[in-house]
Amino acid sequence: LGRGPWGKPDGGGSHRSLRPLGPVLAAAGPSGVSLWTLDLRAGEDSPDADAVWGPAARQAWKSAAASLSRSAPLYWTAALAKCHSMPAPRFLTALAEDGATAGPEPILDGPSFGLAFAIAIAARIYPVSEIRPQVVALAGVDANGGLLPVGDLARKVYAIATLLPQVQTLIVAESQWVEAGNAVPQRVSSLSVSAPKSVGAAVDGAVAGILPITDRLEGDDHRAAFAEELFRLTLRGGAGD
Repeated sequence: LGRGPWGKPDGGGSHRSLRPLGPVLAAAGPSGVSLWTLDLRAGEDSPDADAVWGPAARQAWKSAAASLSRSAPLYWTAALAKCHSMPAPRFLTALAEDGATAGPEPILDGPSFGLAFAIAIAARIYPVSEIRPQVVALAGVDANGGLLPVGDLARKVYAIATLLPQVQTLIVAESQWVEAGNAVPQRVSSLSVSAPKSVGAAVDGAVAGILPITDRLEGDDHRAAFAEELFRLTLRGGAGD
């Protein structure tokens, strides 16, 4: 995640800055929408984790790993073995229904984190990459690499537009492109909505510093670059957890 003002609200309502972490998650509950980030440096059992993962979130992580492996099998399959452990969720801030800030929920669950998980796994596999901080993913994934709609999309879009002014692009499933666009407040002119066709295309748009998945096997130059990239990864034994 890019530089500030990401942080937890303290008792006075201000924010303390956090070190750059990972993709942003949006979780909608009865009291409001909470925003989180994935700490790719720490596992889910880390004392820095601000919540625990529920069963649907764990299934979404597995679907994200499977979808990446099927997007480019020669590159991803060997490295995905390094991505069994889930990262630590870190609380950023929240928007309560009455417009006030709210605290984090103790359990994060649901399938809507799938695309954010795929982006996190891609960054973990290829450690020299950089997650674009201006992009937030609001879509689930299936094991075949498709993007799935999420619940409470309008509330999540509004919370991101209100609390994270640095965000410029929201990635959603194609079936929710119109809904997401309509949910962007009129006062926020810099926030656009993207609806890629697949997990691979979405990761290409959210992670800088890797040869695009959709180009890896097209053209002699790309095949040569892909082979060199795979050879370097093999020598390193893949990225660590």
